[in-house]
Amino acid sequence: MSVFLFIVGAIVFIASIIMGIATWGFIGIIIGLPAGVVSSSLFFGLASVLDKQDDILAKFQSHDERQRKPPATITCARCEKEYDGGRSNCPHCAFRPGR
Repeated sequence: MSVFLFIVGAIVFIASIIMGIATWGFIGIIIGLPAGVVSSSLFFGLASVLDKQDDILAKFQSHDERQRKPPATITCARCEKEYDGGRSNCPHCAFRPGR
């Protein structure tokens, strides 16, 4: 898909140059060239975003997996007993880590 967008962007850019020159008018060149440059820049930018989308999604998924997996067991800092890592406080002494 990104290759298609690069091709379309190049075609739009070349077409704007040709149309600007073909009008043989100053107004046609002033309006046609910037419009073509802006349009082709949008196509190139969208193609770049699509190329990087897989990397961005992979980073989000690995970040989500790290946050979802609590440690198997935690040793309480106060009573030194082990408990399930999914709990927010120690079931033995009610100590909350990080406070």
